[in-house]
Amino acid sequence: MDTRRARETSDCSNSYPNRVMNVVALLALALPIASPSPQDDLVPLGTYEIGGASVVAKVPNLPDPFAEGQGLRVTTNGTVVPIPKLGSWARMRAAYEIARGSITPTTPEWKVKLFVLPRCTVLDRNELGMYQVRQGNLVTRELEEIKAAAALFASMVEATAGGNLRATIDWTIDTEWAHTRALPRTQPYGEAFLQDYLTPRFNGGAYEAEDRVYRGPYDSVFLVHSAPALGGGTTLVNRTPVTSLSFYNDGEGQGPYGLAASMYNAWAGHLRFAASRHGYRIPASAGPQTAYWHGEALAQSLPPLCDPTAGFPQAGFGSLTLRSEASGIDFAARRGALDRAEGYSYAEVAEDPFARLPWFDKASLGERIGANLSISQGREALQVEGVPRAERGIDGRLELGTESLVLLRSGDPTWIGVDPGAIQRFIPKLEADFAGRWIGWLAFEGGHLAVVRVREIPRGTREADLLGLETPLISPQAGDVALKLEFYLRQVQAIPSLGSGELSPVSDAQRGEVLNLELRGAVRGHRSYLAGSPGGATLFDAAKSRYLTFWVKAEKPEPLVIRLESADPSWGGLAFSLFGQFPDPEEATAPARGFEVATLDTEAWQQVMLDLASLPGAESSMPVRAVILESQPAARFWFPKQPGALPKVRIDDLIVSSQAPDGLSRAISAIPLASPDATSKFPLDRALWAAQLPEEPTPEQWETALKLFQDPSEVVRLNLCWTLTRLRSPDSIPLLARELAGLAPRVSEAAAAALTFQETPEAFAALKRAVEVGPFDWCREFAASAFRAHPDPKMLGSLSGLLTGRGWRARQAGPLAIGALDTQESKTVILVFLHEIDPSVRYAATRNIDPDHPLGGRRLLWSAVNDPSDAVRLASYLRLLESTREELVAEGLKGVRDDSIEVRRQMLEFLATKFDGRFRPGLQIAVVDRSPEIRAAALRAFAQQLGPVTVEEVENARRDADPRVRVAYLELARIKGLPPPIDPDGTHAP
Repeated sequence: MDTRRARETSDCSNSYPNRVMNVVALLALALPIASPSPQDDLVPLGTYEIGGASVVAKVPNLPDPFAEGQGLRVTTNGTVVPIPKLGSWARMRAAYEIARGSITPTTPEWKVKLFVLPRCTVLDRNELGMYQVRQGNLVTRELEEIKAAAALFASMVEATAGGNLRATIDWTIDTEWAHTRALPRTQPYGEAFLQDYLTPRFNGGAYEAEDRVYRGPYDSVFLVHSAPALGGGTTLVNRTPVTSLSFYNDGEGQGPYGLAASMYNAWAGHLRFAASRHGYRIPASAGPQTAYWHGEALAQSLPPLCDPTAGFPQAGFGSLTLRSEASGIDFAARRGALDRAEGYSYAEVAEDPFARLPWFDKASLGERIGANLSISQGREALQVEGVPRAERGIDGRLELGTESLVLLRSGDPTWIGVDPGAIQRFIPKLEADFAGRWIGWLAFEGGHLAVVRVREIPRGTREADLLGLETPLISPQAGDVALKLEFYLRQVQAIPSLGSGELSPVSDAQRGEVLNLELRGAVRGHRSYLAGSPGGATLFDAAKSRYLTFWVKAEKPEPLVIRLESADPSWGGLAFSLFGQFPDPEEATAPARGFEVATLDTEAWQQVMLDLASLPGAESSMPVRAVILESQPAARFWFPKQPGALPKVRIDDLIVSSQAPDGLSRAISAIPLASPDATSKFPLDRALWAAQLPEEPTPEQWETALKLFQDPSEVVRLNLCWTLTRLRSPDSIPLLARELAGLAPRVSEAAAAALTFQETPEAFAALKRAVEVGPFDWCREFAASAFRAHPDPKMLGSLSGLLTGRGWRARQAGPLAIGALDTQESKTVILVFLHEIDPSVRYAATRNIDPDHPLGGRRLLWSAVNDPSDAVRLASYLRLLESTREELVAEGLKGVRDDSIEVRRQMLEFLATKFDGRFRPGLQIAVVDRSPEIRAAALRAFAQQLGPVTVEEVENARRDADPRVRVAYLELARIKGLPPPIDPDGTHAP
C-alpha cells in the first residue's frame, strides 16, 4: 500500500462532530470494574444543577466483581496490588448511598467551575516545517455528555468524602473559537493558555459585586476543550488549581466515563493543594499521569484512578475548601507532629495520620533507620528475593502503585514502607504478628509511604502471605472480553480487549474463519491481543523464532501498529506500522520513527513476513509475551477523514518460526515522510512543497506557488500563507486578502501575518478593509493584530469599530491595538471598552490605560473599587501605582485592602519587587491584615526591600502566634537583623 495514501486518511483541517458513545465502565473510588454492555441498567446517584438543567449522575448496575478479598489483586508471585489502582461501580454506589444520608444544606461545599470550549483549533508544525490544523467542534449531544460526566464526578467527590462535602458545578460555555499553537512537550491548552484565558474570568478571592453574580473563589476549576490534543495538565490560576482536559483524549478517548475519571484524578491534586494550604503535610502531586503518547490509556481501559485520600480521614474533608482559611491554632496543630522514637500504634494516630506523624525525606529517614535509602532500591517488595525481575509486580516494573509493601531496611528491626492505600489492609497483621509501630511518612518525588518498624519478617514472605491470600481474586468478567489467536492454532479464546473497536471471528469466503477488527468512533484507541495476554508468560524468543508471518486483508484501512510486548524490562519490544502512519503531533514527545509493513495497495488478501531479528532494537534475546494489534499512539490526535466509514482489518494464520517460509521476502521498510510535489494528487505533498519554497524562488516556482492559492485543500493554502511570512511577493497581496476573508480561521490568521510581513501600502490597505468590513470576527481580530506591531494613528477610527464585534475576541483586539497608538485621542477612545460585559475585554483595556490621562485616572479609580473581576481591579491598582500623581499612587496602594484575598496577595507580590519608598505604606498596611497568609506575605515583601526595616513597622508581627506569620517574621529578622519574636506569654522566642 502506498504509505502516502494511508496518511491521507486523516483530514487535518476538518472536525468530526458526530460520534457514537461506546458503553464501557470506569474505575471509581479506586476499585476495579467490569465493562457493561449497552443493555445494562443504569443506576441514578445524585442530581446536580449544571448549565441551567438538572443532571442525574448514573452508573452501571453491575455486581461487585470481587469476592471477600475486597478488591485486592494478587499476582502469581504473591504481590498484592493496592486498591488505589482499581475500581468498582458497585463500591461506588455503596459509598455514595452512605454519603448521601449525611449531606445537608449546611454541609461544606466544594465549588467547581467548569469552562467548556466547544470550538478549538491547534496549529501544528512537523519536523519538515509543514503546518497542519487539528480542529474540534462539539455538538449538542457531546455537550450533554460533558454535563453527565460533571454530575458523575460530583457524585464521586461526595462519595469519597463520606458526605462531608457536597459538590456543586458552575458551568460556563464559550462558543468563540479558541485558537492555540502546539509546541514541543507543551500542552496546547496548558499553563500559558490557561493563565491568559482564565485570569480575568473567575476570582481567586471573595468579592460581592453589585449584580450579585458569583465569580469565585472556587475549590476546583476545569477547562474542557474540543481539540484532539494532550490534556490533563494542572496549573494555578488566581491561586486556584485549574486542570485542562481534552474532551476527545481525556473524555471520549477513554470511554463514556473517561471524562469523569479524568476530572476525579485531577481532583486528587486539587484536594492535596487545598490540604497543604490548611497545614496538612500532604504532597500536592496531581495524581497519576496518563501516558497518552505511548498508548497506555485506551478507550475501554480507563486511566487508573488514584486514591485522593490515601489515608486522610473523611471527617477532615469539610475543612479543606480553598474558600476557607485555616486558623493559626488549626494550622499549628497540623504541623506539630508527634515523634516518639518507638513509634505509635495506628489507633493513636488514625484520627489524622498526616498531621500526627512526622515527615521525612530520604536523607533524614536514612539517618533515622541507619540506611542509605535509594527509592529505586527502596521499591523492592518483600517477596522479590529469588524472583526474576521480569516476574516482579503486575507488569514487570517496580513502580509506585504496583507493590503494597516496600522493604526499606532488613534485619531486626525491619523497616518497611506501606502504600497509603494499603494501610488499612496490613494494620492487623503488622501490629499483631510483627509488633508493628508507625513511625512517620517518607516523602519523595512522585508520592509518599507510611514508614513502619516491625520485627524481622522471615525471608521470602510474600505480601499475600501477610494477608492470608493464596490465589488471585480477579478473573476476566463476562462482557469484558474479546479474542486472541494462539500461535499455530486456529483457536479463539477470550481475553480482555480495549478500545473503540470490535475484534471477532468471522467467516471469510476465501480463508474460512478469520479474525475481523472493526474500528468505530472518532477517537481511535484500540488494542487487541492477537496472542498472549497482559502480564502473561513468555510465548517465544524473537531472536530465535525470528520470522513472524500472517495473512492480512483491509477495507478502508487506517494506520495501525503491530507490537511485540516484551517479557523482559531490559528489552523494549518491537513495533511496526501497518497501513502508513498518522502525523506526529508537535506537542507530544514522539518516539523514534520506526518501521512499517510494506503491504500492497490492494484490498485483497496478502501474506506478510517480518524478520524480527534483522531490525534495529533487536537483541540476542527478545522474550515476547504478547503480540498486539493496536491504534497508533498519534491516532488520538487526528480525526478520520471519513468518519462514517468503518475500517475493517482481517487477519489469519499468525505464525512465528525459526525458518523463513519459501517464496516470501521481508516486508519491512523505513517509514517515509511526505514528498514535496506541487502537482501530487496527495494534499500533504503539495502542502510540503509550499512550506519548503526556497528563499529565492525562480519565476517558475513563484508562478506555481501563486496557482496553489486555488488549491481546494486548506492545508495547502495554509502552508502557502505561512511561507509568505518569510518571502515577499507583490502579486500575492490580493490573493492573501481573499484568504484573510475566508472561512478557515487558521488560514485567515496566516494570511494576516503574511500581509503584515509584506509591509506595502497595498497590504496594509487590505488589512484595514478586513478590520472595518471583515465578514467574520476572526478576520477582524487577526487583521487588527497587525496594527499592534505596526501602529498607525490613522487607524484609530477603524480599530474603535471593533467594539461592535459579535465575539469577545474581536472586541478584545480593539484595546490591544489601540493601546499601541499612544496618542491623546487613542487614550480617550480606549476608555469606551471599559463598558464591555466580557471581563477579558475590560482587562485588556485597563492594562493599556494611561493613568495620567485626565479621564483615564478617574476611570481607573472607579474600576479599582467597582469592577467585579479580581483581575480588572488588580490591573487598575497597578496602573494607578504607575501614575506620576501622588494622590493616584495613594489610591493604588489601597489595593492591599481589597475585599479579595487574591488581589491583596498579588499586590504584595508586585510591591515586593518595587524598591520605591512611595509604596512602603502599602506593606505597613498589609502587616496588620486580617488574613495570616497576607500578613506573612507582607513580611516576605519587607525582606526583599533594600535598606533597613524598623521593628516599629512590623511590631505586631513579633507577637503574632500564627505559625505562617511566625516563620515569615523569623526569616525577616534573620535578613534585617530584627529582634526575635515574642511569645504570647510575653517571653522572647528562642
